[in-house]
Amino acid sequence: MTDVQIYALIALVLTAGALVFICYRWGKLDGYRAGNVEGNKDARRDCQKTIDGMQTLLDSRASEHRKLRQVANWALARSSMGEKERATLLEIADHLQLSSDTFAALTSQSQARRSLDLRAKALDLADILRPLETEMAA
Repeated sequence: MTDVQIYALIALVLTAGALVFICYRWGKLDGYRAGNVEGNKDARRDCQKTIDGMQTLLDSRASEHRKLRQVANWALARSSMGEKERATLLEIADHLQLSSDTFAALTSQSQARRSLDLRAKALDLADILRPLETEMAA
């Protein structure tokens, strides 16, 4: 081989080596970027699962809070009414029973039924106002 051919062969080998090195680096860089993108997607997905779990927990706690608020409002309303209101409701129930009997005697069955329904509601309200001591004993 002549000197020119040897120099050309060396140049060809060096060029091929440089080309291989450049392609290798380029592929490695693409793989790194793709891995970064996938890693970020995985991290976002994991964070979203955590956020969804916390949102579910928050919703359940909010539901419990609403139920407790209803119980507290019920207890507050009950505590503001006493035996006087209960006695009034029982008296109303007695008068409604009397009006039901009167309507039944006058053959006005629809009014009699309506009076009995209202009497039942008044008794239910009076039952809610029953003193707590009797509930504890039961």
